[in-house]
Amino acid sequence: MRRLLKREWILLGFAALAAAQAMVLTWSYGGGPPLDNRWFTTGDTLDFLHAPYSPDTPPLSGLDTPTVLLVFNSECGHCTDVASLWRDWLQAQRGDAQAVAVSREAQEVAEAFADKNGWSAPTWTVDASESGTPNHTLTTRTPWVFVLDSEGVVLAEGNGRNIIEITAILKSEQRSSP
Repeated sequence: MRRLLKREWILLGFAALAAAQAMVLTWSYGGGPPLDNRWFTTGDTLDFLHAPYSPDTPPLSGLDTPTVLLVFNSECGHCTDVASLWRDWLQAQRGDAQAVAVSREAQEVAEAFADKNGWSAPTWTVDASESGTPNHTLTTRTPWVFVLDSEGVVLAEGNGRNIIEITAILKSEQRSSP
């Protein structure tokens, strides 16, 4: 049995890295874990989401208007950076959709952050303590924006700093509805 040369070891290393990258890409684009463990995208339904602290609040699938979810965490520096942008958007939206701010933090902490930043939207907290659950997956990326139709189906989603572009779909949806 012959010894491998240094360049052959390097080539083997690159081949192993390429194989690992191919596996990650396959998992990320459709061959991965079930819905409750992958990121939510256009066409997915977030009908599991409701305000657990308020039994009178219907789940998202029971709402009769499009909804914009503003997913945040008060300890996230990026969330602090977009807080004033979200405030301005909330003040200017004029009924295109309802907005709900969503966090995995304690209700008091989430509401204090929303109040401090002047958000005129209800604040929902979700139990995201168990990894792999839909609530955990939903609140993993912050700041994030989801636009949902009245059935809780994701129409658009993206980074919170792009809220204006992401929510532009609301105007096109209103023009196309009878």
